[in-house]
Amino acid sequence: MAAKISRAQGGREGLARAAGVGDSKKDSELSNKSQYLDIAKLHPQTLQALKAAGWTTDRMMDVELPLETLKEAGFSFNAHAESVISTLYGLRVHPVDTESGEFINDDPLILKPELCRRHRSAAELIQKELGGNYVPLGWWLSSSYVFMEDSGRVVGYLGGLVWRLGESVEDALNLMVRADRPLVCGYVRPGRTPWPR
Repeated sequence: MAAKISRAQGGREGLARAAGVGDSKKDSELSNKSQYLDIAKLHPQTLQALKAAGWTTDRMMDVELPLETLKEAGFSFNAHAESVISTLYGLRVHPVDTESGEFINDDPLILKPELCRRHRSAAELIQKELGGNYVPLGWWLSSSYVFMEDSGRVVGYLGGLVWRLGESVEDALNLMVRADRPLVCGYVRPGRTPWPR
């Protein structure tokens, strides 16, 4: 995994991007190569939403402190999960269409895994029902918790419902930004009504 940049350096770069300052070529054109995400699997609208949120192909934030907090809470991260979190950390990615997709998608994806630090029990339930090791990525629709499995599979959890968001991070990003396919429940707690049906 590439060397991490300092939080101070990341903050300066983020401010520069927000102000429209910096490498104009890099800001105006996203390379088709990234060490952290498979850009070929991202829809152009998803890529544009990530770019608008401040993401670039070489973006890598220092996530040592939030990951340490989560490890203390019982989560275990492999190298793939750490690299994905490092490149997406801190982004607030807005949906491209809130009304005309397969479901009403009116909440941004907030990529701060420490927001889920108190929800280890949800990850344990997902692991029991679906198998694998799940770690948090952040919040999404209706303040649902977003978890990623070691292989890259992504699910959402909301009050006893587990949504299958994608078999890869890229697939899940496409869904959470574009609502281009239905939400599918992978698990429904007994007594809970599935949503969507």
